[in-house]
Amino acid sequence: METGNRKKRRVAAIVAVLALTATTLGGTFAYQDYMQHKSNELGGQSIKYEARLVEDFAEVNDWNVSDGPVTKKISVVNHGVLPDFGNVHVRIQLKEYMEIGKLAYNETPERYLIDTDGDFIVLATEGEAITATAPGGIYASHNYKELTDAVTGAHGYFIETQDHDPNGQMGKHVIYDYTVGDPEAVIAGGPQQKAASTNHHEFPSDECAYAIHSWKKGSDLETREYIEWQLNTGAIITLTEWLDPVGLNGMPVDKWVIDDTNDEGWVYWGRALEPGGSTALFMKSVTLIQQPDGSFYYVIHTDMQAVSLDELISGDPDWGDAGNAFIKNSPKLAFDGPAPATVKVGETIVSPGVISTPDNVDPADLIWSSSNPAIAAVDENGVVTGVSVGGPVTIIVKAPNGAKTHFTITVIPADEGQPDNKLPLIPDGNDGYTPIRDPDDSANGDGLYVKKDFDDPDDPYNNEYYHDGAIHLEDVIADGNFTGLTATAVDPKYSGFITIGNDHHGKPSILYSYVPNVQELRDWAQNSPGLDIYFPVQVELARPDGKTAIITINMYYWGSLLVF
Repeated sequence: METGNRKKRRVAAIVAVLALTATTLGGTFAYQDYMQHKSNELGGQSIKYEARLVEDFAEVNDWNVSDGPVTKKISVVNHGVLPDFGNVHVRIQLKEYMEIGKLAYNETPERYLIDTDGDFIVLATEGEAITATAPGGIYASHNYKELTDAVTGAHGYFIETQDHDPNGQMGKHVIYDYTVGDPEAVIAGGPQQKAASTNHHEFPSDECAYAIHSWKKGSDLETREYIEWQLNTGAIITLTEWLDPVGLNGMPVDKWVIDDTNDEGWVYWGRALEPGGSTALFMKSVTLIQQPDGSFYYVIHTDMQAVSLDELISGDPDWGDAGNAFIKNSPKLAFDGPAPATVKVGETIVSPGVISTPDNVDPADLIWSSSNPAIAAVDENGVVTGVSVGGPVTIIVKAPNGAKTHFTITVIPADEGQPDNKLPLIPDGNDGYTPIRDPDDSANGDGLYVKKDFDDPDDPYNNEYYHDGAIHLEDVIADGNFTGLTATAVDPKYSGFITIGNDHHGKPSILYSYVPNVQELRDWAQNSPGLDIYFPVQVELARPDGKTAIITINMYYWGSLLVF
C-alpha cells in the first residue's frame, strides 16, 4: 500500500477526529443502535429479526500516527429466541468519509539557528540572548528575536543565521502563525457528504451517502493514503473463492465472504446465523499511517442487513450470486405431516417424520429437545410424553448441519375429553399414588413388608431398609371393578417388578418389588425428606373390558440409612 514519504508538519493545536458509526437494517425495519443514537425507525412494521450489529470502537479526538491501531471491532449477533425468531442471513457494508482542512503557514523571512537534531536554538531570556550575541559570545555578531514557534509552542529568543547561510543549511524559518482552510473531502465526489460531518451524532444525517468501500481489486479509496484497516483475515474469503465449483461451491462456512465482483461493497456471513449465534469479528482496528497536513476528520459507517431464507427465495431483497448460494446450499428441515397440537398427561405421541434438504441427514443423527421437559418431554426418537398440564411447549429438532424446525404442543389433563375406554380413577392429587404405612405393624405394613440388609462393603454401619410395597386398588379404581386388572411399568426397567395381587392383609393391590441398589437409594434420597424415600414410576393399568389408564405410583422405601 502506498503510504507516501513526504514529511508532514504537525500543528499541535489542530484537532484530528476519528468517528466510527453503525446502522442496523433488517428486512422491514431499521434499527440504529450506535454512536449513542438509540433511534428506532419501525414505521409500524413488526420486528422480524433480532440480529444486531455489534461494534466495539474508540472515538479519538487527537489522532496521531504514533497512536498505533485504534479499536474498531465489527461482528453480528442473533439475539433471537425460538420459536418467535429463527435463522437469519446477514451482510454488512462499510462506508467512509474523510475531509482535511489544509494549513496556510505564516513564516519569518529570516532563518534561525537549529541544533543537530533540527530543533530551534531558543534562549529563555533576553539577557542570555544579549550575552550570546555580544563580541566574544557563542553567537557573536548574530541577531536575535523574540518569537513563538506555532508548531512546537516554544517561546523565547531565537538566533538568526548570518548572510553566509542563504540556503538554510544552518537554520530554518519559524512558523509563527497558521490558518486552517475550509475542509475538503478526500474521497472523489465527497462534497455532497460534508453535511453529515458537521454533526454525525445528529439523526438522521447523510451517513448513508458516504463512499462505499469496494472490495473489487484496484478500487481502493483515496483514504488508503492515510488510513489502514486491520481485518480479521483468518475469517475472510472472497466471493470468487467461495463460489468456486471445484472448491467450496458456496457451501456454508464460518467466514466472512467479501464480494470482490462489483463495487457494491457487501460482505456476507457464510452461513445462516442461528438464534443465540454470533459471527466472527470482521474488523479489528484502524491505523493512521500518514499524518494529514491540517485538521482532518474521518468516519467509518457500517450498515447491516438481515433477511430470512424465505425472503432470499422470493428475491426481495436480491442478494445476487451470494443469495443464490444460500438458497441452494442452506440446510432445511421440515415435517412430512401435521404436528400434534395437544398431548394428555401420561400420554405419548410420536412426532411427525422429518424431511431434510439436502437429503444428507441420517434420522438417527437428529437431536430432539423440549423447551420445558417438566411439562412435555421428548426422547431421542421424537416421542413426546405429557408430563404435567401446561404449555405451549416448543419441541425442537436439529440436524448436525445446523438446520432446525419445531412445533408447539400443549399438555392437557388426562381426563379431558376422555373416551369411554378410560378407567375411572380416584384423583391422586397430581402427586401420584403412594402406599400407606401400617402404624400397627411398620415392618409388615401395607407399604413395607420385606426387610433387607445392605450388602455393601463400603457401608460400615450395616444399614438396613424395607422395600416392596402395596397400593390398595380401592384407593385407585373408582368403580371398584378389579377383575382381570393388569399393571405394567411404562419404563421397561421396572417391568416384572410391578404386578396386581393381594397384600398380606388380603386386599387387592398394585404390588411393587423392585430392589434398588445403594447408589439408586442415595440418588433418590436427595429429593426425599428424612428417611422416607419416594420414587415415581408410571404404570399402565388395563382391564379385560378394554378400559385403560396410565397412573404414577410412588415406590416407597424406609430404613436406617445413616449414609444419607
